Amino acid sequence: LFIKDKIMSFVLVLVIGSPVLAIVLYIMHWAGNLLWFYIWLFLLGFSLLAMTLYPTLIQPLFNTYSPVEGELQEAIFGLAKKVGFPATKMFIVNESKRSSHSNAYFYGFFKNKRIVLYDTLVKNFEKEEILAVLAHEMGHYKLNHTLKAFIISQFHVLFLFYSFGFFIYNTKMYSDFGFTTQPIFIGLILFQGLLKPIDSLVSFLLNCNSRKHEYEADTFAVKFGYDTPDHLVKLYIKDSGSLIVDPLYSAYHNSHPTLLERMANIKLQASIAKKSKSD
Repeated sequence: LFIKDKIMSFVLVLVIGSPVLAIVLYIMHWAGNLLWFYIWLFLLGFSLLAMTLYPTLIQPLFNTYSPVEGELQEAIFGLAKKVGFPATKMFIVNESKRSSHSNAYFYGFFKNKRIVLYDTLVKNFEKEEILAVLAHEMGHYKLNHTLKAFIISQFHVLFLFYSFGFFIYNTKMYSDFGFTTQPIFIGLILFQGLLKPIDSLVSFLLNCNSRKHEYEADTFAVKFGYDTPDHLVKLYIKDSGSLIVDPLYSAYHNSHPTLLERMANIKLQASIAKKSKSD
């Protein structure tokens, strides 16, 4: 399986990656001072195409998908209707042959969402725990987290390409490092070194935003009655997640809050919801 995956990945890199790289290199030589904009525009279109085709054409090359049936299907459709999530189909993917990780995700644009459950999630979790995981994921959709994250990432990429376009034609940058000419690949290497301090700050801010979204999705799930963290505890046990992490280290390195941080937030939000109902 490992060798098969490596061969398939290598073939996909050749078939897809080579033309993409060739187009990027062509743009770099053709676009002049606006190369940053045209490269970003091309990669934006490519990423949208990849998001559309990957789940239906590429992922099935590595995994098998089977439909969700019975009580679980009815319960998930019921939850989707309750929260206003436009689920059209749902599948179980045989992720257990590669990992013990449990997860659920959805794909598709607009009102055509497909839900995918890892088989490890279905095997190891109770129905209500699976629904709690899905309520969290649906919260990301209802709160537009996926769209917001995509837009923010595109601004980040645009900033990187704009900075690259600015530095690549800066003669002082080359001369400061001892170069008398301006080879574009040397410029790329120098730019990567100059970018690291700035990108560290940007990565920290992106992590802060991601952690905020996780708290908000947990709060969303609490509002629909999923106010116990049992599913989170199971996820962390199955995934061998770190239980106690230094807050500063976690804030800088982790895109998700720790288990204890999320449990504290769920407890707080459940208390607020209970108090508002009693009032």
